Amino acid sequence: MDEETLAAIRARADQATPGPWLGLYLSGDTITGVKNAPGAVGLGEVGLTAADHKFITHAREDIPALLAEVERLRAFVQAVATTDLRSVSLADAQRLILKARALLASES
Repeated sequence: MDEETLAAIRARADQATPGPWLGLYLSGDTITGVKNAPGAVGLGEVGLTAADHKFITHAREDIPALLAEVERLRAFVQAVATTDLRSVSLADAQRLILKARALLASES
């Protein structure tokens, strides 16, 4: 996942009404909610902001993209963790280290 995509997802999450959001349901053409737990935000009580709408409408793409990124990184970590570095060439080990450094640099 590139930095621009991740930054856009983070911005949508940061700009949405803080959660947790509970009791959210669809009623006709209106998204409403109820406060049904301590500290939960019922969107029907606070009103659905433009930022909330943007967050909700992008969730269908954002969540699968984030899950794919988690799976990709986990697979890489698993590959590194299970590689017996004694059995790989120095060049392969260096490539593995460079790839790990690039992944870490992309997170900052």
